[in-house]
Amino acid sequence: MVHDNSIIIIILALLAIPMLTLMMSELREKPQSITEIEIENPHLVIKAPLSIPENATITRFDSPELIVPTTLRPRKKSGIGICDRTLSSANVDVIDLTCDCDYWLCEKSRFPKTDPRRLCGHLWDLLRDNCFSNGGFGYENLFFPLTSKNYLLSTYKINNKLVQIMSKGTSPWIDVVAQNRSKNPKYDCFGYHLNEKRWSMQRSPNFSPLIKIAISLHRVEFLSTDFEALPEVPEDALLRRKEILAERRIERNYHKNNRHHCYVCKLPVDAKGAQPLVQKFSCQHCGKINVLVPSGNTSTPERVALYKKYNGNYSEGPGSIGEIEIDRDNKLKINEMSFKNHEISEEVFKKRRKTTKLEANKKIKVLEDQKNKELDEIKKVESIHRQKIKNIS
Repeated sequence: MVHDNSIIIIILALLAIPMLTLMMSELREKPQSITEIEIENPHLVIKAPLSIPENATITRFDSPELIVPTTLRPRKKSGIGICDRTLSSANVDVIDLTCDCDYWLCEKSRFPKTDPRRLCGHLWDLLRDNCFSNGGFGYENLFFPLTSKNYLLSTYKINNKLVQIMSKGTSPWIDVVAQNRSKNPKYDCFGYHLNEKRWSMQRSPNFSPLIKIAISLHRVEFLSTDFEALPEVPEDALLRRKEILAERRIERNYHKNNRHHCYVCKLPVDAKGAQPLVQKFSCQHCGKINVLVPSGNTSTPERVALYKKYNGNYSEGPGSIGEIEIDRDNKLKINEMSFKNHEISEEVFKKRRKTTKLEANKKIKVLEDQKNKELDEIKKVESIHRQKIKNIS
């Protein structure tokens, strides 16, 4: 019986071997659901499954959600934006997404409001503060502002979780904003290398296998996009630029003939029609308020108030240095006239003159010390402001 069982086992094994060989050959011959995408310079290859698992969903949005919201509710409709790249300022409208900088008028104005490439650095400055702090991922600065070419930002919803993917020209790195793997998932930024098929710093997001599928879909769209076929720049934007250039020429000619300068930053300021010591005007470069003084120069309201208080240069108010000096000079004249008229002796004349000067100088010294102390505080504030403007420019 033992020999009979051994014979049966051997026979079954001999029959099983061909079947296993056939199954292995079928697996080897079965084509895998893989796509390979290539572009030139550098040679980038992606291998990722095309098929989406039955228990997963990947949906592509037409426009990047949470980046350019369809309904903007900014705190301010318009204002001055400062571009972090050029450190320049410009007037922007965050409702119509318009700016008066040359870059927007000549380049960015060609894109519609739903296209994130419409945002220049000045627009992004106000939108970031007004809109995205309440609804964005918190990593918008990694993406914006976009250039006009070779950038593609795609938004996907993967298992009802938003994911944003960014391709930057010929860079082999893909930027991905997605939820991390913590117990309480939060949005984080991840990098994925197309050639090396790896996540940066060995940090992968949640649903990373599905995100790799979205990356492959994103790259197909990127490679099929003609970035050179840009819309035409609107005619009204070009006309607006001509108007701005004309306004700048008028301003330059004015400053060429009227050389008023900001007391703080020393740059030209517009003081047309300003009445000395009455009309205040703001420096368009540093924002400091200036006042025209009788000499034709400029000063700050703080300095004018200080001089009025102590020097009496602009008003001979009681208790000012100027008032003390006038009172001193009057007393010296009276003393001199008394001596010339022989009303007092020479000894009394000299004693009164000395006493008058000492008393006046003592009062002036007290006021000068107080004035210099307050002036030092003003200079300190002006120096800090001037240094900030210097760093920006």
